[in-house]
Amino acid sequence: MAPPESNSPTASVAKGRRPVVTVNPVHRQLNVFQITEDELVSLYASGNYKTLDSGMFSLSLGAAITLAATLMTVDIANAKLNAAFVAALIVSLLASVFFGSRAVIAWRTAAQTLKAIKQTASA
Repeated sequence: MAPPESNSPTASVAKGRRPVVTVNPVHRQLNVFQITEDELVSLYASGNYKTLDSGMFSLSLGAAITLAATLMTVDIANAKLNAAFVAALIVSLLASVFFGSRAVIAWRTAAQTLKAIKQTASA
């Protein structure tokens, strides 16, 4: 093992000196908003839907990409199996459009609710 460099913190520890630590305090501000129960439920629901729909969108899009790559690269001789792959591709594409649009709607709903809360607080 090579000896530590003379300017590194480990070198000063190796020589018996304490390492130098610099603390830079950062100013932080905490804003507290009062919200109604309906607004809280709306934020909670849109957050849950957004997470679930984003996950399902990713899953169905990944399946669609996999099925498309399989159809483009593999010669499937059985007509029924080929039709099954095409049908699965169409279903996964429709599912990805459905869940992707639901995720966008939930995202916008949450953003609108937060904007309304902030405007109410500043008024």
